[in-house]
Amino acid sequence: MSFALFDIMTAYLAVINILAALKARDEGSIKGPTYIEIPMYDAAVFSMAYVPVIYLMTGREPKRMGSAHPSIVPYQAFWGSDGKYFILAAANDRLWVKACEALGMPELARDPRFRTNPDRVRNRDELVKLLSEAFSRKPRDHWVRLFREHGVPAAPVYSVGEVFRDPHIIKHEVVVKLPHPSLGEVPQLTYPAVINGCHPMSEKHPPLKGEHMDKVLREFGFSDEEIGELRVKGIIT
Repeated sequence: MSFALFDIMTAYLAVINILAALKARDEGSIKGPTYIEIPMYDAAVFSMAYVPVIYLMTGREPKRMGSAHPSIVPYQAFWGSDGKYFILAAANDRLWVKACEALGMPELARDPRFRTNPDRVRNRDELVKLLSEAFSRKPRDHWVRLFREHGVPAAPVYSVGEVFRDPHIIKHEVVVKLPHPSLGEVPQLTYPAVINGCHPMSEKHPPLKGEHMDKVLREFGFSDEEIGELRVKGIIT
């Protein structure tokens, strides 16, 4: 399922630069108006992080790798026996050794093909095949629990429904319910920041269609008579 990732990133970059401009004005380093433009295309390329840089440094087109990392192995999603994904992130050789110990396969860490991260990158396909075979024997949550017990970063890949059953999401009250005049209580996501121990959250319900139409038009100088005429003509509802 697609979602508006680059729309969001562009908006965040705009906010960051607006705040930077306001601070610079307050400090006196700039004077007069500041004109800020954040092209969405540029923001999309910027958001790809290390992928464009690899191309610019090597001139080689990056391969399609799914969830895998181009320069760290194993650092990707794997299937459990229940058909559910989890992420294993053995980001360095120390974590790789611990991962092998957790798997009960310490010989993998001593194998010359997989001893160091450059070795594992060179022999990625062989290693991923071996790991995938091992992971196919137990369900996702078994592997996540096992790796966490051994201090190896691992996490389940949730469905959307599983996200909202996660203990962290519940504890942090990421979902709140707001009263709505026609829909009863409406679930809403809180803003992902905690300021002085509290989530910033609007106490107002999502507006009904046209709920603030008259107020907005009055702010733009329309009289009640003019608003009435617009409504009669069907221009507004």
